[in-house]
Amino acid sequence: MRNERWVVLAVALLTIAVAVAAAERAPSPSPKYELEIVRTSSGIELECHHGCNWKSLEGKCDEEFPNCTYVIDEQGIRVLPDPEARRRDANEN
Repeated sequence: MRNERWVVLAVALLTIAVAVAAAERAPSPSPKYELEIVRTSSGIELECHHGCNWKSLEGKCDEEFPNCTYVIDEQGIRVLPDPEARRRDANEN
Protein backbone atom coordinates (compact mmCIF):
# COMPACT_ATOMS: atom_id res chain seq x y z
CA MET A 1 0.00 0.00 0.00
CA ARG A 2 2.81 2.38 0.87
CA ASN A 3 4.61 1.64 -2.41
CA GLU A 4 1.42 2.31 -4.35
CA ARG A 5 1.24 5.83 -2.89
CA TRP A 6 4.84 6.50 -3.91
CA VAL A 7 4.12 5.27 -7.43
CA VAL A 8 1.02 7.48 -7.69
CA LEU A 9 2.98 10.46 -6.32
CA ALA A 10 5.87 9.83 -8.73
CA VAL A 11 3.51 9.55 -11.71
CA ALA A 12 1.71 12.74 -10.67
CA LEU A 13 5.01 14.66 -10.33
CA LEU A 14 6.25 13.34 -13.67
CA THR A 15 2.98 14.38 -15.34
CA ILE A 16 3.25 17.88 -13.88
CA ALA A 17 6.91 18.19 -14.95
CA VAL A 18 6.10 17.14 -18.51
CA ALA A 19 3.16 19.58 -18.68
CA VAL A 20 5.31 22.47 -17.41
CA ALA A 21 8.10 21.66 -19.89
CA ALA A 22 5.61 21.49 -22.78
CA ALA A 23 4.06 24.81 -21.79
CA GLU A 24 7.49 26.49 -21.72
CA ARG A 25 8.27 25.25 -25.24
CA ALA A 26 4.96 26.32 -26.73
CA PRO A 27 5.55 28.83 -29.52
CA SER A 28 4.53 32.35 -28.74
CA PRO A 29 2.15 34.01 -31.17
CA SER A 30 3.80 36.00 -33.94
CA PRO A 31 3.74 39.75 -33.42
CA LYS A 32 1.23 41.64 -35.53
CA TYR A 33 2.45 44.65 -37.49
CA GLU A 34 0.51 47.23 -39.44
CA LEU A 35 2.72 49.31 -41.73
CA GLU A 36 2.09 51.91 -44.38
CA ILE A 37 4.88 52.09 -46.96
CA VAL A 38 5.13 54.90 -49.51
CA ARG A 39 7.74 54.96 -52.28
CA THR A 40 9.38 58.36 -52.74
CA SER A 41 11.77 59.67 -55.38
CA SER A 42 14.73 59.04 -53.04
CA GLY A 43 13.62 55.89 -51.20
CA ILE A 44 10.70 54.99 -48.97
CA GLU A 45 8.69 56.45 -46.09
CA LEU A 46 7.07 54.21 -43.50
CA GLU A 47 4.45 54.75 -40.87
CA CYS A 48 3.74 52.09 -38.25
CA HIS A 49 0.17 51.92 -37.00
CA HIS A 50 0.63 48.89 -34.73
CA GLY A 51 3.35 46.62 -33.32
CA CYS A 52 6.50 48.74 -33.70
CA ASN A 53 8.74 50.69 -31.36
CA TRP A 54 8.65 53.58 -33.83
CA LYS A 55 6.00 55.76 -35.48
CA SER A 56 7.59 56.84 -38.76
CA LEU A 57 10.81 56.13 -40.64
CA GLU A 58 12.48 57.14 -43.85
CA GLY A 59 14.88 55.07 -45.92
CA LYS A 60 16.96 56.80 -48.58
CA CYS A 61 19.35 55.60 -51.24
CA ASP A 62 21.89 58.00 -52.63
CA GLU A 63 23.15 58.30 -56.20
CA GLU A 64 26.18 56.11 -55.46
CA PHE A 65 23.94 53.24 -54.31
CA PRO A 66 20.63 53.70 -56.19
CA ASN A 67 19.36 50.13 -55.65
CA CYS A 68 19.04 49.53 -51.92
CA THR A 69 17.55 46.77 -49.84
CA TYR A 70 15.63 47.87 -46.77
CA VAL A 71 15.50 45.69 -43.68
CA ILE A 72 12.55 46.74 -41.54
CA ASP A 73 11.67 45.32 -38.13
CA GLU A 74 10.00 46.41 -34.90
CA GLN A 75 13.14 48.37 -33.94
CA GLY A 76 13.58 50.42 -37.11
CA ILE A 77 15.12 50.35 -40.57
CA ARG A 78 18.52 49.53 -42.03
CA VAL A 79 19.45 50.29 -45.60
CA LEU A 80 21.75 47.79 -47.27
CA PRO A 81 23.60 49.11 -50.31
CA ASP A 82 23.29 47.56 -53.73
CA PRO A 83 25.49 44.40 -53.83
CA GLU A 84 26.76 45.27 -57.33
CA ALA A 85 27.90 48.70 -56.18
CA ARG A 86 29.68 47.15 -53.18
CA ARG A 87 31.53 44.72 -55.49
CA ARG A 88 32.49 47.61 -57.77
CA ASP A 89 33.85 49.60 -54.82
CA ALA A 90 35.80 46.60 -53.52
CA ASN A 91 37.41 46.07 -56.95
CA GLU A 92 38.43 49.74 -57.16
CA ASN A 93 40.27 49.60 -53.82
